[in-house]
Amino acid sequence: MPIIAVLLLILAIVMEIMYRALDYGKISNVTTGINWGVFGAFVILSFIIRKKHMVWSSWLVCPLLTILAYYYFAFVDY
Repeated sequence: MPIIAVLLLILAIVMEIMYRALDYGKISNVTTGINWGVFGAFVILSFIIRKKHMVWSSWLVCPLLTILAYYYFAFVDY
């Protein structure tokens, strides 16, 4: 879980730098919000799984990644 959270953090930071600072194109606020929201969700899931030992929370990993991939493939690319 922490590895996925770190990778999503890197994704969010790189996209912010490329699209906002270096002006490679336009990025919507919805995309920024989804990037940071999914990163936050994975940080929270990392803490829940590590500290509380709630096995059910690990069931949310695949749906969250599927939602993120669906957003990028269906809405951003289309």
